[in-house]
Amino acid sequence: QEDWGAVSRLLELVRLEDELGCGLRLMCELAQDDDPQTQEELSILNLVEPWSAVRPGEGLLPSGALGEYVGAAVIGRGGEDCAANYNACPMNATDIMNNVMKMLP
Repeated sequence: QEDWGAVSRLLELVRLEDELGCGLRLMCELAQDDDPQTQEELSILNLVEPWSAVRPGEGLLPSGALGEYVGAAVIGRGGEDCAANYNACPMNATDIMNNVMKMLP
């Protein structure tokens, strides 16, 4: 996968700035949401889509931040409680996306 390196580096940078793990909670909640998503939400999910077919115990997740974000998507798709899994983040996906949208040009 030629995009693996670029996506991995991007997610490593996000992880460095995301002390509360809100990016992981966002990925988890977006993955469990069956409602139609915005283009921005779909773009976030598409960062890990090529790797998210892995299920816990069925294969190796990618290493580093990419693996953490793929894991968050897998947890969300599995219907687990994202707020409980990423309880350091005080915001839900709606709040996080509202903040993200304020930062976009």
